[in-house]
Amino acid sequence: MAFADQLRLMVLTDPVLLRARDAVDVCRRAVAGGATIVQVRWKDATPSELLQLARALVLALPVPVLVNDRVDVALAAGAAGAHLGQDDPPLDALRPAVPPGILLGNSVGGPRTTGASGPASSRRTRAMRARHSGPTGSRRSRASRPRGCR
Repeated sequence: MAFADQLRLMVLTDPVLLRARDAVDVCRRAVAGGATIVQVRWKDATPSELLQLARALVLALPVPVLVNDRVDVALAAGAAGAHLGQDDPPLDALRPAVPPGILLGNSVGGPRTTGASGPASSRRTRAMRARHSGPTGSRRSRASRPRGCR
């Protein structure tokens, strides 16, 4: 089975969402419940705080850990890779400087980044996100995927 096929549920760490709960404990529980990858997302952390959390998760979890926006922190923490946003350096520029096997992913925000035609609507994205959140939404989302993607 290809690595991408093994990834079913991503957990995002975010202090706002965690509401002062321990990120390592929450992520351990999420992995026990079926999460297959964790993304460390902490927008206002210092590099040191982000590195400390990423290292703790890498050591504690049996699943890949990605670091949001910071390839340097991902490499220092021993993470599986990094997730880059629209304001981060392009993947083409970073790939040659990153060791083989390190995952680099990026956000797609509309036609410019996906190659699709037509306008992208954040209102539609929010409505879809709400429709596909929680247990019922998760089942609905899974049912709406093409057969080969389950």
